[in-house]
Amino acid sequence: MPSALPSQSQSQSQSQYRSSHFATSSSSSSSPAAASALRPHTLSPSSSSSSSSSSSAPKLASPSTSSSTGSSTGAAAAAAAAAPIAPVAAGLPSPSPSLQQVQSITNLAQVHALIATLEAEGVVIEQDLDALLGQRDRIEAKLETLQFLAPKLQVLENDAKQLHGTISFTCRLAENVSGKVRELDGAQSNVRLCIKRVEDILDLKNCVEGVQSALARGDFESAAKHIHSYQSIDPALLSAAESTTSATSAVAAALGDDGALDSHREHRSPVQALQEAERVVRVTIAEKFAAAASAVASGRGSTDEITRFFVLFPLINLHEDGLEKLSAFVCGQVVQLLDGKFRELSRNENGKSELLVLGKLFTAVAKTVDQYQPIIEEHYGFGYLSVLLRRLQFECDRQAQKILNVFMTERDFRKKVREVQAQMTRVQKASATTNDAIDPRDVDIQLVEIALFSSHTQSYNKYMRKHAEVGHTNGPLLPSIASARLNFERFMDACELNKLMHELVGNYIVMEEFYMKHSVLKAITMDKHEPGTLTSSGVDDVFYVLKKCTRRALSSGNVNIVCAMINHANTIIDSDLKADLQAKLRANVPSVSSDLKEMFQSRLTFDVGSTAAALRATYMVLLNNTEVSSEYTVKLMKGLEQESLSLFTLESEQKKLESLLSDMASTGNSLRHLLQSAMEQFFFASLLPRIKTALDALSSVSYVIDDQAFADNDVSDPFVVPFVNELQALIMPLRSMMTDSNYDSLVGIVAQYVTAQMEARIFDMSFNALGGIQLDKDLRALTGYFSGMTQKTVRDRFTRLHQICSLLLLERVQDAVDHWNSQLSWRLTPSEVLKVLGLRVDFKKEEVQRVRL
Repeated sequence: MPSALPSQSQSQSQSQYRSSHFATSSSSSSSPAAASALRPHTLSPSSSSSSSSSSSAPKLASPSTSSSTGSSTGAAAAAAAAAPIAPVAAGLPSPSPSLQQVQSITNLAQVHALIATLEAEGVVIEQDLDALLGQRDRIEAKLETLQFLAPKLQVLENDAKQLHGTISFTCRLAENVSGKVRELDGAQSNVRLCIKRVEDILDLKNCVEGVQSALARGDFESAAKHIHSYQSIDPALLSAAESTTSATSAVAAALGDDGALDSHREHRSPVQALQEAERVVRVTIAEKFAAAASAVASGRGSTDEITRFFVLFPLINLHEDGLEKLSAFVCGQVVQLLDGKFRELSRNENGKSELLVLGKLFTAVAKTVDQYQPIIEEHYGFGYLSVLLRRLQFECDRQAQKILNVFMTERDFRKKVREVQAQMTRVQKASATTNDAIDPRDVDIQLVEIALFSSHTQSYNKYMRKHAEVGHTNGPLLPSIASARLNFERFMDACELNKLMHELVGNYIVMEEFYMKHSVLKAITMDKHEPGTLTSSGVDDVFYVLKKCTRRALSSGNVNIVCAMINHANTIIDSDLKADLQAKLRANVPSVSSDLKEMFQSRLTFDVGSTAAALRATYMVLLNNTEVSSEYTVKLMKGLEQESLSLFTLESEQKKLESLLSDMASTGNSLRHLLQSAMEQFFFASLLPRIKTALDALSSVSYVIDDQAFADNDVSDPFVVPFVNELQALIMPLRSMMTDSNYDSLVGIVAQYVTAQMEARIFDMSFNALGGIQLDKDLRALTGYFSGMTQKTVRDRFTRLHQICSLLLLERVQDAVDHWNSQLSWRLTPSEVLKVLGLRVDFKKEEVQRVRL
């Protein structure tokens, strides 16, 4: 009991201190809001004291009373004392303790905990109050700013109202000005219309007077110009003038004024007078043009009169009539020019009369176009030339049809085409004979003529299309003129001239194919070798025919002919020439003979019986023919490529040509492969046995030698000298029988075989240091010999052997690694290098096995 009293007094003093502290803080704040915010969270000293007294009163009871309550009461008190007070989170005020919590306090620890909670809550409240009071100056400054801006807002409102008034006034003023401008513009338009009407009336009066005066003195140019001016007058004015005249006549008739009525009848309206004058001018100009055309046709007039009246038709709005009349005139001139030429066709014996007449026709058309094109474009306008071109083309079709019919009749062309087709069918069935009825020379002459026909026609077509495109503009054209210009390309493609040429070109391709194939087969059949030449006559004859036919196709200027002939030429080279060479090479493969050297040295001619030498000579000629054929094929392809791609510039045409020329290049490569195969076959059949026998001597030569043996080899070489002599006897006689390219290829094949066989034999031999030096000397001698035999390099074929020799020349096994690293490109593999090192008898196997490359 005595110990509880100090605690109670201490609690009361702390409560009084906090109450006085809170009261001081409250009194220091002048804001009612702050005071009201503080009020719910403060405790007065009396309440704090009473609470403490009431809460501690039960604990200060006598011990007897406490003990008389029994064990249940003591347990409840102990549980209440043990119940903790929840701590307050830092910075966050906790709610004030309720009355039940205060009443449940049973010991001093709970009192202290409650006091700590309340103190923490007071600290947080003080911080909030300080923050609110710290913002007072800023808020008051903003309020003062708002009070300062209030008068200015009034000024801004007044200025805005004044600006609105100014803008409204300006808008009304602009509307008034715009209205007056529109009125002035309307008045100006009316004035202009009035002036135009006055001018048109004056022009109408001048036209009436001028056209009558011009017709009276025969000045048709002036009359046409007056009519042109009349046609350009506003139709509304003409209608008004006509209506005025009609109204005047009606008034005179209604008033019964016979004199006025007769006067109006005698003096017609200007419109009626001009309409009558227009009719007279049109009729007169047409008659004058017809008279001028008749005079020129009879040889009494000049084309200047034609031009004089032709340029007047556009002035009187008769464009199509003028072009039609001019077209009829120039077509008549063309017909008149060709009539005499047709009469000369039967008397002309040079075989090219039809071609000359066709050239005259195209020249006449071109001269006509050149003469009248500038006149039409100047007086009629751009685009009207196509009308004249169409009329001329119709006449050209008729005349060209006559010319080509004469050509086909005089040459009996259609019959020959049928005979050619029949003979080609027999050739395909392998039933053709040398006594065919058609002479290729006659076909050759007609092919030349048809190629020239095609060339002239192609040039003419390009000329017409080019002039139809000149002067195209976006200006207005008559519907018929526009249609003629747009359809001119299709018109030219479908014209009778091109239809006839298309038929003629188709027959040309058939006849050219016959001529080409017949001539090539004849050249192959008559193939003959002249002594002293490397090739036979057949190769030159075949490619002469092919070059002649393809060049003739190029001269035609027709891409379809050129493509067809390139395709036929390639087919003949691949199917006929290559097949013939392949069959002859297969049938004339030479075989090994015991006296081979003597037979080569005999140098027998091509036509000598069936001896071995003649057989080999024949085979050499066939090899040369194959090599020359491959070379000629590539040369023919390049020549055709250069000429055709420069002649035909359209992308579609060049693509077709490039595809066909690529096929011809492939044919040349196939001939090259045939040559390589035949060359290897000749080597294996004729040269290999003797060369292999000579190489066998290498296996019997020892390369484990001493100084004496090395010196003896310098005096009497056991391998290289005999081997070179054998090669000299085998290969050198062929030098004069083969082309340079074939001879170089043969030497390359021999060198390839020799190096491979020597390498195989070397890996079965043993060497010492002097033996390696001896092998290096032998190899250098062989390399020099083969290099001197051919113009092409053969050193690359000896590369592996030279690398083997370089390894055999090493002084120590340990030098192999440095030697391996010193060269960038090795033809030998690491395992082969170790195998070569193992050939040295003076190198230990253990040291060789330890080498790491």
